[in-house]
Amino acid sequence: MLESFASGGYRVLAAIAGTPGCAAPPVLPEGQELESLGRLPLEALRLPQDIVHGLGRLGLRQVGDVLRQPRGPLARRFGRPLLDALDDATGARPRPIQPVRPPPVFSAVRHLLEPIITRPAIDHVLENLLEELCQAMEHAGEGARRLVLRGFRVDRVVQEVSVGTGAASHAAVHLFKLFREAVGELEPDLGFERMVLEATATEPVVRTQAEMARGGDGTAASPGALPELLDRTRQRIPISRPQPLSSHWPEYAAAPADPYMAPEVPKDWGKEIRPLRLLRTPLAVTVESAAPDGPPVRLQCGGRVYRVLAALGPERLKPEWWGEDLNRPIRDYYRIQTAEGPRLWICRLREGGAAPRWFLHGELA
Repeated sequence: MLESFASGGYRVLAAIAGTPGCAAPPVLPEGQELESLGRLPLEALRLPQDIVHGLGRLGLRQVGDVLRQPRGPLARRFGRPLLDALDDATGARPRPIQPVRPPPVFSAVRHLLEPIITRPAIDHVLENLLEELCQAMEHAGEGARRLVLRGFRVDRVVQEVSVGTGAASHAAVHLFKLFREAVGELEPDLGFERMVLEATATEPVVRTQAEMARGGDGTAASPGALPELLDRTRQRIPISRPQPLSSHWPEYAAAPADPYMAPEVPKDWGKEIRPLRLLRTPLAVTVESAAPDGPPVRLQCGGRVYRVLAALGPERLKPEWWGEDLNRPIRDYYRIQTAEGPRLWICRLREGGAAPRWFLHGELA
């Protein structure tokens, strides 16, 4: 072992003894533990400095000096830390060794006999790397959240591309699809002579039992189908999932959220009928009504005139007492079926004694 470290340029010390506390280079024969330990200074026990100074004032400066003393007076004066250190060193109390285990490194390497330049050759090597890496992660119960592919060129230039996933995955086919566009950014020049694939971020993968289809040829959808679809889509465009919020104002009823997280739906959210398409900026409309506070019978928006066949409402929305916009005007919403076809969602704003204003806020399904 020492020779192996030395060949790598490391200087190390190694020791063998009957107990971990007596191990001192190089090898301590069995039965000589206490004799060897007794010649060591008290600092070798890694005791607190106040205990070392207290023992020194009593003339006890070596471990052997302390071992020859009665344990009762030592315990009353210096407490358990001193006795625990002595027991650990002599082996009187077994101490299990807990080695520091680094997290598993998931990587795969290919040393190529001939440099590769073409895209089919790079894809072939990537498929082999993914297959090896995913098998190792599946065996360990882990899945990749981030993968890095490095290509080492003949001219000693290193290029790399990376992909990320929303949910941990060790599906080689899915991960290969994520690399399709990223691999196009590599410039092999004179060719890659070595390629390395590494999972730089992993998470445990929860195994789920597949459902059994009964009758016919129906098959159950894979639990990872949606995360895989989101991963592929997010390589091209930004995506999000609406998160319902506790607000009855339409523009505050939802907000963009992580598409991989299940939304938390507030109580009674979604019971009100809302438009399929909500306008980011409501459009001002001109409305004719049969009565001052009655439903509209005709409206004009953007140069187009609509005749109202039926109107449901009003649905009145008032300022939320817990919100910041307490001075917001009251809104009266109507669901409108027009003779021209579109079903519209319009509102009337009441601002004090001023004449009400009308706006188109959305289009119903």
